[in-house]
Amino acid sequence: MLLPVLLLLLAAALQAFLGQGNSASVSKMTPEKQKEILDAFNAIRRDVKPTAANMLKMTWSDEATETASRWASKCQFRNSPIEERMVGGFACGETLSQTVTANSWTDIIKLWSKSKTNFKYGIGPVDPRKSIYTYTQLIWYNSHKVGCAVAYCPKNTFPYLFLCHYCPSGNAQDKIATPYKEGLPCADCPSDCDNKLCTKACEYMNSHNQCQDLKDRFSCESGFMNDFCKATCKCTTEIMMHLLITFLPLAAMLHLPLSQGENGMAMSLSEKQQKEIVDAYNNIRRRVRPTASNMLKMTWSEEAAESAKEWAQQCTGKTTPMNGRIVDGILCGESISQATFARRWSDVIRTWNSTSAAFKYGIKRPQEEQRSSFAYTQMVWYSSHKIGCTFAYCQGNAYPYLYMCRYCPVGNILESIATPYKKGPPCGDCPHNCEDKLCTNPCKYRDRQLNCADTIREYGCEQDWVQKDCKASCECQTEIK
Repeated sequence: MLLPVLLLLLAAALQAFLGQGNSASVSKMTPEKQKEILDAFNAIRRDVKPTAANMLKMTWSDEATETASRWASKCQFRNSPIEERMVGGFACGETLSQTVTANSWTDIIKLWSKSKTNFKYGIGPVDPRKSIYTYTQLIWYNSHKVGCAVAYCPKNTFPYLFLCHYCPSGNAQDKIATPYKEGLPCADCPSDCDNKLCTKACEYMNSHNQCQDLKDRFSCESGFMNDFCKATCKCTTEIMMHLLITFLPLAAMLHLPLSQGENGMAMSLSEKQQKEIVDAYNNIRRRVRPTASNMLKMTWSEEAAESAKEWAQQCTGKTTPMNGRIVDGILCGESISQATFARRWSDVIRTWNSTSAAFKYGIKRPQEEQRSSFAYTQMVWYSSHKIGCTFAYCQGNAYPYLYMCRYCPVGNILESIATPYKKGPPCGDCPHNCEDKLCTNPCKYRDRQLNCADTIREYGCEQDWVQKDCKASCECQTEIK
C-alpha cells in the first residue's frame, strides 16, 4: 500500500545544510545524522501503547539510503514506484515531506509521528477520514532497517525534500490495526533485548503469516516452503519477517484447491480476494469516461478461474491459445502479469488499468498502437461480465510470480475496439436492472455474428440457422447482449 505524503510547511528558518545550485543535490548522511534519525525512530518504537512484545530495534541500512537518495534526487514529491525501493529483493515502505526551509531530522520525524493521535491499537484510525499511515509505518514491528535522504531542489516551490525508506515494508492493509504484537516489552526476544526493543531479526523472510501451519502440512522439504516460508524453516528464536506486500493469504494454500503443474503451482483465491478483485473491476467500469449506458456488472466465475489456473500453472507467461480459454462454450479474454516479487491484487489491477492512458473513446488508431491499451479496453468491455483469476508460483522463472485474469465473454473485438461500450447515461439501456451505474441483466445467449441485426431484418428469427447464429438477438429483447 502506498503511503500518504505530508506537506510540511516549516516556518522556522534554520541553517541550510545543502549547497545552493540550479540542479538537485542530495546531502550526505553523516554518522551523526544517522544516529539522530535512529534515536528518534527507536524512541517512538519503544514508547508504543500498548507495549510491544516483538518490536525490532531499527538499524541503519546503506542500501535503503541508496534507494532513498536515488528517488529524492529526482525532486518529485510523490511516492516512488515499488520497483524503485527494493532492497534485498523486498519492497520497502516510504515517508516523504517537503519544506520551505531546512529542518532537523528530529523535527521531521516528530511531524511524521503526529498521526499517532488518530491511531488506536486494534482499531486503526479513530477518524477514518484522517491518515495514520506515517505513524504505523514508524512502529511496524519488523521494519527494522531504515535509510534516509534529503535533497535540495531549487526549482521546487518547497525545495527541501526529506525521504526515508523502511525495510521490509509495513502498512499491510489487513494488519494495519495491529502493527506489532501486544505484550510485555521484548517478550518474544527475552535473550536479545535492548531497552524494550528486540535486536535479533531473522535474516530470511516469510511470505505468509502462518507458515507454521504450512510447515506442519508440507514440511520444509517442499520446494515452495523455502520460497514462501524460509524464515519459519530457517529461524527458531529470531523475530521472523513476513513479506507484507504478498497478495496470497494463507487460506489460499491451506483451505483452497492447490494445483501442481509440470512447471509451477497455481492457487485458487479466497472469497475475500475474489470480492477485492470484483469490486476493483466494477469500480473501474462504473467510472468510465464518457459514461456507459450498457456496462454490465462483473461477477465472479469459478469456471473462468479454473480455466485460468490450468494455463497459469504451465508458467509460460504467454497468452493462452483460444481453444484453451473456452468457458461454457464461450471464448474468454485474458490479462497476464509477471513479477519478481509477490504483489497485491489491487496493484496488479492498477497496472493493467494504467494502460487507459493510451486510450481515447471513439478514436481509432493503428492496430499496433491500439494494442497498448488492450488491458484497459478488456477491463471495460461492456459485455465481459464474468471474471475468474488465479496466481501461480513458477519456481526457476526470472519472473516467478504470475497473475492471470480471464474475462467472459471475450472483449477487444477489433471492429469495436475504439468503443468498448455504448456511450450514454449510466444504465441508459437497463433502467429497471441497474445497480450503482452498472447493468445487472446480461443475456445468457451469444450471437455468433456481428451483423445479426441486419440478418434478422432480412430473414427473421424463424429460420433455424438464424436462431443458431443470432440467438441472443432473437431471444433477448431487454437484456444486455
